[in-house]
Amino acid sequence: MIEIDNSVRDPLFIAGIVIAGGVKVAPTAPGLETLLDELVLRRSAEEFPPASIKDSVRKLLKRGGFKPSGRNKPASEYLAQSSREKRFPRINSLVDVNNLLSLETGLPISLLDLRAFGARAVLRYGKSGERYVFNSAGQEIDLEGLLCVFGRGDSPEGVPIGNPVKDSLA
Repeated sequence: MIEIDNSVRDPLFIAGIVIAGGVKVAPTAPGLETLLDELVLRRSAEEFPPASIKDSVRKLLKRGGFKPSGRNKPASEYLAQSSREKRFPRINSLVDVNNLLSLETGLPISLLDLRAFGARAVLRYGKSGERYVFNSAGQEIDLEGLLCVFGRGDSPEGVPIGNPVKDSLA
């Protein structure tokens, strides 16, 4: 069991957490490939996410002072754009299921390793100086003002591992 400490005291913020056990990283199954192909094709022909969802997500991300635009747009917007540009990423079974859900709902969804949490996850805004590497090229994202999930660590506030824009490479 994991303890969730929601330090985001904001009535607009709703977090859903799903813990899946016994899952393995594997190549994407043909059935999932087909679902992704169909959804990517559908999303490539429309403006997605709808303005109501896009605006709500951006408004929520701005509440902590973060600017969700350009390279820091919500992950769901990145996936929709990659569909329109015919460059939708295929990674592996777990990431592809996550991306399918995000492309279906228009919501940014993180996929995080339960081992990174220990017994506790903290949901809060990033503070000045907090950052993490988000890709294999070593690029970092500045987390100040961004809604984040933090896992175990030496700090009582935890170690940042995910957010609605880019998850940690860890």
